[in-house]
Amino acid sequence: MHRDLKTGNIMLDEQQNIRIMDFGLSKSTLITTMTTLGTVLGTLGYVAPEQITGSEVDHRADIFSFGVIMYELLTGELPFSGENEMAMIHAIFNVTADCPSITRKEIGHEWDELVMNCLQKDPQLRPQNVSDIKKHIFAVNC
Repeated sequence: MHRDLKTGNIMLDEQQNIRIMDFGLSKSTLITTMTTLGTVLGTLGYVAPEQITGSEVDHRADIFSFGVIMYELLTGELPFSGENEMAMIHAIFNVTADCPSITRKEIGHEWDELVMNCLQKDPQLRPQNVSDIKKHIFAVNC
């Protein structure tokens, strides 16, 4: 688990391959302690609801963050917003983002399906692994 996936942690190398950077939160020995103290781990706007509450976090939190990244790449904006941290947290828990195709008409509905599934509030309703996401992306591109 990375725990802080965001566009700022994704770079291209010299060969234009995508590289995920900054694994600081994934390796920290303070993760359990900080979570029990209620500290939000990750970057607000990209974190899954369970990261905010200190609930058990697994790889599906990164799937939520991937959904946020895809939303941002497709639309140029984050799916959840707020004027301050509390408003942002409220949005992450209570707002269902518009489908990317509503913001940008040229985006196909097949992308809506993938992104919106990744953005499910309940981790059980998200894709359960990266292989499911990969299959969907390859099906869209074929």
